[in-house]
Amino acid sequence: MGNMPHGKKNSIIDCSANVTKFGKGMRVRVNFQKKILDNKGGTIAVTYIEDPLFYQEFFIKVDKGIFIEKEKI
Repeated sequence: MGNMPHGKKNSIIDCSANVTKFGKGMRVRVNFQKKILDNKGGTIAVTYIEDPLFYQEFFIKVDKGIFIEKEKI
C-alpha cells in the first residue's frame, strides 16, 4: 500500500504583491502561483500563472474596488 497514489488533487492560488510610490500615483506589481496539492495537503507542483488575461481581470477588479471605495458606494 505504500505506493498507492494520494488520490484527488486540489489547487490553490498564491499571490505576492509589491506596492511602491510612483510620482503622484502608485506602482503595483503582482505575481500569482498555482500550487497543486494532494489530498494530504502535500505540494505536488508549483507553476507561475503567466496568462495576461488573468492579470488583466485581476486589475479590472482592483480598479472597480478602488472606484467603489472612492465613491463610498
